[in-house]
Amino acid sequence: MSASRAASDAQLTNPRTILEAMLFVGHPENEPLTREEAAAGMRGVEVDEIDELVRELNDEYVELGCPYVVVDENQGFR
Repeated sequence: MSASRAASDAQLTNPRTILEAMLFVGHPENEPLTREEAAAGMRGVEVDEIDELVRELNDEYVELGCPYVVVDENQGFR
């Protein structure tokens, strides 16, 4: 793999994009994704960082004109 391809892949895979994927896949029992579950699914991410990642996702969705947002529901996110 070339160095530029590796750098491009690294930019695409980061805590925010991993969280986004987790939210789109959803919980098998249709429960909100808790901060603890989200942090546990990502190396090096702490529970207290999840809210900022959600804010970043929602800011990006607004900027791109997306018809969806991440919402805080029952101590978790959808």
